[in-house]
Amino acid sequence: FDDRHPGQISVVADGAFGKQDIMRFLGGMPSAFVKSWPNQPLTVKAVAKGNMKHLRLAGLNVKLPTAFNANLRGTASHLADLDRMQANLSLEANTQRLDFVTALLSQQGGAGVTVPQGIGLRADLRIDGQRYATNFKLTQGGGSIAGNARVNMRNMNYAARLMARQFRVGHFMPSSGMGSLTADLRAEGQGTDMMSPRTDLSARADIGQFTFGKYQLDGMDFNATLHGGKAEVSLKSDNPLLRGTFSVSANSSEAAPYILH
Repeated sequence: FDDRHPGQISVVADGAFGKQDIMRFLGGMPSAFVKSWPNQPLTVKAVAKGNMKHLRLAGLNVKLPTAFNANLRGTASHLADLDRMQANLSLEANTQRLDFVTALLSQQGGAGVTVPQGIGLRADLRIDGQRYATNFKLTQGGGSIAGNARVNMRNMNYAARLMARQFRVGHFMPSSGMGSLTADLRAEGQGTDMMSPRTDLSARADIGQFTFGKYQLDGMDFNATLHGGKAEVSLKSDNPLLRGTFSVSANSSEAAPYILH
């Protein structure tokens, strides 16, 4: 851990933790969560080598049979200095039954939310000082959500994109009446104070397919911009529920927006 002449550390770990040990460690979990947790050992395997200046994680595997299997690998440098830290990490995970997560969500105000079986996740994370970037793809039930994002914490410059292809929203919210979603969402800008004239934002959402109960919400395009304290929002819709083009403009200094049809 010496800054000038760091040594080397090598770690090879292989552990297993039973259900009783995990519940004792977590403490006070809801009974539904405890009951749904599999009666299987949680295994943790890791291989790492390096020091605070440069660490190589050859692999970290966390597995709970019948529930999930996750693998993390990558490298990181300058771990003690957030301004100089650099990292490249990759995550792969697959799930089976996560009933204990659903049980926990229901206790935390997430009633009606279900974590379905068969979720696959691949994600990469890159860190370069105060700049962060990630891309990921989540699959479930024949559909997918893929995305990428970047942010510079120094000036709060950001960009993100999310692409859904036949994603079964209803598998996660069975009682909502929501069906498959195919959409493309993008946003980029700088700043987070929506009332500041220095904040810039450009966002777009194209909904190709989406059902909500008996309503078909296909063919909807949403655009929003914020620049110099002026916001403009437009919606173009072409489906049986709503047809037409609508727009709204407003200045942050105005008491109320004015609407343009």
